[in-house]
Amino acid sequence: MFMNSSIGRASAVLAGILLAGCPSDDSVPSPSDTEAGTSTGPGSTGTPTVPMTSTTSDGSSSGDESPADSTSTTDGPPDGTDSSGGSESSGEESTGRIDDCGDGVASGDEECDGADANGMDCTAFGFAGGTLLCNEFCNFQFDLCLDFQCGDGNVEKVEICDGSNLNGQSCTSLGFDNGTLGCLPDCSNYDVTDCGVCGDGNIDSAELCDLGNIGAETCGTQGFSAGLLSCSEDCNSYDTSACTTCGDGVIEGAESCEGANFDGVECGDFGFDAGALTCTGSCTIDSSNCFDNTDCCFENGSPGCQDGGIEACVCALDAACCGATWDSDCVESAILDCGAQCSLCGDSILGVGEVCDGTSLDGETCGTQGFGNGTLGCAPDCSALDTSGCGTCGNGTAEPAEQCDGSDFDGLDCTDFGFSGGALSCNGSCVISTAGCGDSCGDGSIDPGEQCDGANLGGQNCAGLGFTGGSLSCGPTCLLDSSGCTGGCGNGSVDAGEQCDGSDFDGQDCTDFGFSGGSLSCTAGCVINSAGCIDTCGDDVIDAGEQCDGPNFGGQDCTDFGFSGGSLTCSNSCTISTSGCTSTPSWSADIQPIWNANCSCHNGFAPNIATGNAATSYAATVNVSAGQVALDFIEPFDADNSYIIQKMENTQAVGSSMPLGSPTLPQSTINIIRDWIDAGAPNN
Repeated sequence: MFMNSSIGRASAVLAGILLAGCPSDDSVPSPSDTEAGTSTGPGSTGTPTVPMTSTTSDGSSSGDESPADSTSTTDGPPDGTDSSGGSESSGEESTGRIDDCGDGVASGDEECDGADANGMDCTAFGFAGGTLLCNEFCNFQFDLCLDFQCGDGNVEKVEICDGSNLNGQSCTSLGFDNGTLGCLPDCSNYDVTDCGVCGDGNIDSAELCDLGNIGAETCGTQGFSAGLLSCSEDCNSYDTSACTTCGDGVIEGAESCEGANFDGVECGDFGFDAGALTCTGSCTIDSSNCFDNTDCCFENGSPGCQDGGIEACVCALDAACCGATWDSDCVESAILDCGAQCSLCGDSILGVGEVCDGTSLDGETCGTQGFGNGTLGCAPDCSALDTSGCGTCGNGTAEPAEQCDGSDFDGLDCTDFGFSGGALSCNGSCVISTAGCGDSCGDGSIDPGEQCDGANLGGQNCAGLGFTGGSLSCGPTCLLDSSGCTGGCGNGSVDAGEQCDGSDFDGQDCTDFGFSGGSLSCTAGCVINSAGCIDTCGDDVIDAGEQCDGPNFGGQDCTDFGFSGGSLTCSNSCTISTSGCTSTPSWSADIQPIWNANCSCHNGFAPNIATGNAATSYAATVNVSAGQVALDFIEPFDADNSYIIQKMENTQAVGSSMPLGSPTLPQSTINIIRDWIDAGAPNN
């Protein structure tokens, strides 16, 4: 017999409520699953259906026949509860099958046949969408019809998200470091394709690089000539600290030299006595011109020297070098006549490995170095010529050997030569001429370089300079003197409407503006400028008035504030925040109330956790196998591998998420359970 449709629907709804949220619904049955094997009347094993049409024994059709007389039924929301369609009988052959059912064409009394739904879909039966199925008896089946719609932007029923509605989640809240979270097209889970984790070696969409993975980038693509490019710690920029540009004169990265710059290194650092280092085209040091001196290179106080070949050559020229003392004449002969490899920088003798020595410049002058005048010198270590005293008169730049060049007087004017005004000039030898200078100040006429002259103020007065009154005068150097003016910005005193004036800040300093130190300045409009103030918050050093600074918490952690774990954070104002700290939740006070509020009962595959009895539910779930998966319902110290967490976060391998048919619990609620499990799942 068939159950009345409203009774069947109510039974299915009640079953759904009782089953919602049970932790081990491995392949959790739907309301129709839980009713399908339940007897609804004598001799009946099928699912109760709601008749849409009834075929009587005489072939007539009636829309109000009793379920017992019906031979073909179709049901679905909002009136029915059967999601499988059709009916089965126990001990009797079903009369629901129609002879031509299965030929793929809905005909006669068939509601559908295969893919032929007779023009109907889920929406025709009051559903929001989904897929309308046809069973083997050519009756409609509503298992895949949905009473909610993925894509409408509303997170409903078993949806984790819907379109841009991510239910308050983001990449970072899901444990990623960066990126943009999305929603899968079927609303079943989040799309983390564009989320990234800095440090996993994979370049995600929001990253430039990750660990050693810098893609196709090199120091060369970043504008350098050589070196090793790496990735910054935040994966958002490249680290070029080991990149170099050989030839720019700056020793950087793996470079050991740049041109004549050896960073203080010399032949002696390579174990040689003397010589000259050279820098290769790849900015590495070449010590091939370094050598070891023998005592042939200096007055050794005895006859002869250590190098037999040099000694024989020198003594053949001057027997006294071997018969008496090896003196300076012997040294000179050894170097100039016998090829001794000596470097005695400072003796004004150009030795091997020396570019110059004192005044011995090997014939070089400023002119041979491309300058027009000046005096060429030698570097103190004899390794290079010194052109700092050279110049090129006429290039418009006053160089060290020049007093001036064109209009460049190196910052000097007539007053530096004792005149009150006028104009300097530069002659053809780049020497300053003061012929155009003069003492015109005091003649009553405002000349170039003068602001005023005597009583001639050029039409200026105190008001024109921003003061409210007083007398403007002309100083002895023909510059305006505003010391007699009163009021207004610029008089050195804070007047009405001014924040400051000169060095007068009305008693204020940087601390009055929230900084820890530094100096205020006053603009030309008498407005305070705090650009010179400094704030030590952010220098990773805990200063007076700071609780923390950056990662520096003064040795404190969450436990110092009464929490069991978590991480402290330091605010932009260097105060400690405990928002990231955690306390171990209580099973009876925190966890059991979650079960009571969201779970009604269980379907029999696992114990009931919504009894309100914390002791009973604890014993039934902690370290208890889930049965159909190789996990415990609750695995102490391991929330990720606790089946109940997987069910709540919809990451389970089998079954449905919990609570069944209801939105997932807020992540903050799930995190309470997670924290309790990771703390060892204590029975507290």
